[in-house]
Amino acid sequence: TARGLQNVEASSIVWRISAARRRMAIEPPPCVLLAAFGVLGNGAPRYMPRKVLLESPWFQFENLCKAAFRIFPAGDGSAEKNNSTIYMWMSQPPGLSFTFNVRLGDNIDLPAQLWQATTTRIRLDISWFELDAALRNQASDGDALEFSIRVLQWHGPEDDPEEWTPNNSASASLALEVLRGLGAGASWQRRERTERAEPEKRPQ
Repeated sequence: TARGLQNVEASSIVWRISAARRRMAIEPPPCVLLAAFGVLGNGAPRYMPRKVLLESPWFQFENLCKAAFRIFPAGDGSAEKNNSTIYMWMSQPPGLSFTFNVRLGDNIDLPAQLWQATTTRIRLDISWFELDAALRNQASDGDALEFSIRVLQWHGPEDDPEEWTPNNSASASLALEVLRGLGAGASWQRRERTERAEPEKRPQ
């Protein structure tokens, strides 16, 4: 519901990856880790990524669409060395732009990203060191790893980042109401920009 969208903390998707460490990584001897990553000690990974693909089911994302994820622990064909690749899909454009971040496990937070209102896919390359840190926090190879997407801020259906100032940004509930009435929201965007750019022309 529109009311639910107003609670940013509640706007999240959680994928529990069962037996994550066993499925995503191997634990080689130190000499292999040194050859692969060039470092040893506290700052070095304990595991090496498997060349596998993990794919989530579809999850409901608020009342906007469904979302799904893929993780390549060893990276896809375009990834740089020692990077992992994450793909995120929406079943249809969400219609609302929002800032989000990815959390690995309980406390590994990746930098915030922007999801545009018309976007249906995002690809992220992250350091394997980040995933390794999340896997090291697990008690056993059979533990599930929580992979979560957390909405940090809703912006509305605008495409122009300059519109996302506190004074200009619509609430999520208002944006959702506009989307229901106007489809993709283009008319709302034009109306809002016109009113702010030419306040002297507004009806008195």
